[in-house]
Amino acid sequence: MSHYVACCRLARLYGVGVEPPLRYLRRALREADYGFRYESAIMRAYWAAYKEALRRLGFEASSRVKARLPREEALTPRRAIAPAYDPVSSMINYVHSRILRAAEALEPGLAGPIGLIHRFSKAGKWSRKHAMYLDATEPLKAVGRELLLDALKRGDVDLGGVEEVKGSLGGRLYALTSRAAQALELRVVKPSLEMELIYAGRLTTARVALEEALRGLRRLEGFKPLVFATREDLDDVEYALRGYGEALSSLLGEA
Repeated sequence: MSHYVACCRLARLYGVGVEPPLRYLRRALREADYGFRYESAIMRAYWAAYKEALRRLGFEASSRVKARLPREEALTPRRAIAPAYDPVSSMINYVHSRILRAAEALEPGLAGPIGLIHRFSKAGKWSRKHAMYLDATEPLKAVGRELLLDALKRGDVDLGGVEEVKGSLGGRLYALTSRAAQALELRVVKPSLEMELIYAGRLTTARVALEEALRGLRRLEGFKPLVFATREDLDDVEYALRGYGEALSSLLGEA
């Protein structure tokens, strides 16, 4: 649901012309086995919308399948920060990694090779210890990516903080400078965790909601998925879940 809302927000904020697959969402609500088809469809739509928003701001990013796990090491005398195949993807990789680390700090030891969405075959070897965290932080990473767009638009972060480095297989990689990483921490990562959203029927911060979701995920009792929805998004949520009152109530409660 979070990425459905995120698509609607990108359309509203940046005028992108990509519509989220509402038909898939409603079928997934009726048929549990349809959930993975919806997940695949919504992520295709979301990344198409996000890349269009980037283009409207004058930026480009490569495929996330390629960008999230570079297949070569960065050859640099110091540690490469968030290496990727293009500058924007380096920023996205950094934001993702910091949100993941924040989740691990909130609820340590939630390890497991298989989550609800992330598995070996999909997320690669790196997810063997992090699958549950990857599941839990997907909605919050969408918040971070939206704030990155805003920071790029306002000039709070820029591509001047990304340096080109040589890859171990002869390719060209990009990594953040320390200055750029600090700017992303201040302008994107911290605001992502402090953003107000509606969770379990009340207004709270993303950090508090994430901590509660992680605890519920550990117990698998009373678990409520972290769905990013602000008051601005209520109309989109209510429209999508029209006729599915139980699903709407479980997400938004009395909000």
